[in-house]
Amino acid sequence: MLTQESKGIDTRSVMLLSMFFVLSGCSALKASPNKLLYFVPSPEHLAEVRTRAPFHLYWVSNSTEYYLQKKKYGKVFVSPVNIDKVNDLHSRKIKNFLARTLRIEESEELARYFEQKLRLELQNREGKFLIIVDEKENETVQVNLALINIVPTSPAINLVGTVAGFFIPGGGLASYFGEGSVAMEGFVEDSGTGEIYEKFADREGQKTAPFSLKDYQRYAHIREVIDDWAMQIAELLNTPAEHTVEDSLPVSLKPY
Repeated sequence: MLTQESKGIDTRSVMLLSMFFVLSGCSALKASPNKLLYFVPSPEHLAEVRTRAPFHLYWVSNSTEYYLQKKKYGKVFVSPVNIDKVNDLHSRKIKNFLARTLRIEESEELARYFEQKLRLELQNREGKFLIIVDEKENETVQVNLALINIVPTSPAINLVGTVAGFFIPGGGLASYFGEGSVAMEGFVEDSGTGEIYEKFADREGQKTAPFSLKDYQRYAHIREVIDDWAMQIAELLNTPAEHTVEDSLPVSLKPY
């Protein structure tokens, strides 16, 4: 027969387990989209088009003409990744000068990583018909990208959650509040005429994993998201409209 005390313990256990499954389910799902867009022109045109792109929002002009134009040009230029919105958020929210400067430098490094990763994916992609050029030229497809919001993983919170998980039932749930996320926007234009062919926007949280050393690094999870975006954008650029670019999985088996 259960005592009143054991009933209380059992109830707390059920509640903790329920919280675990709810939070685990949330972290396994894709992050919600940004409510506002800042970088893409005429953002009201964008909508979810999962039959083509794996992003929250997407738009393309005449898809057949766009594809033929890309094949005709055969060249692509990747602009430096814009981080004006990220730096604006840092300037308004981080009052400490040294902390703000560090965050801006970290964002600049992520922007360089994004640009280099996309260039690498475009260069190495099988079946590609777009060749990378190092300078902006006429009759070239130009990719413009921006990081809009960057929330680093919190190693401190994740460490507390890991330690608490050994001693307190459900204590590991604290790690949920240390998860990072990143949002981006982008558009593709004719570098000569400025005509916009394609626009997209996405936001991703870190992937769920049984155990990951990335939980104790501020930007490792975010770099994994950027890796996925670079592959997806390279695939979009080199495929026709009827090709579906698949979304990445919300889980990762890579521990680092």
